[in-house]
Amino acid sequence: MRYTLKGIGATIAALWGSIELVTQTLLILIALDIITGIAAGYYTRSLSSNQTFRGMAKKTIVLAIVAGAHVLSTAWQSPIPLGTVVAGFYVIHEMLSIMENAGRVGIPLPRQLVAALEKIQSK
Repeated sequence: MRYTLKGIGATIAALWGSIELVTQTLLILIALDIITGIAAGYYTRSLSSNQTFRGMAKKTIVLAIVAGAHVLSTAWQSPIPLGTVVAGFYVIHEMLSIMENAGRVGIPLPRQLVAALEKIQSK
């Protein structure tokens, strides 16, 4: 059992290490968005399994888009890392979503940060 757990841990570490930093950041922010979304839904008494499922489905599609862009970039031997570019776009979106969740529970947000992220997203 102990060796099985070590093997699983080593496999996860190897897989994680093979993912680009921007995509790792996206995965972490997706997890934080899910956590803050559930917390905000609980706090505002508007937690819905249907809405949570829809959010998870959207995030799955986002990850599929990032993976697809990475595959295309590799297949076309593109000098532009398409997967990284696409992941970077969604990183901004996830951060905005986390901040929206924080706002829903009444946590004050720095206006400059919100404005900067909205400006980046609009471009």
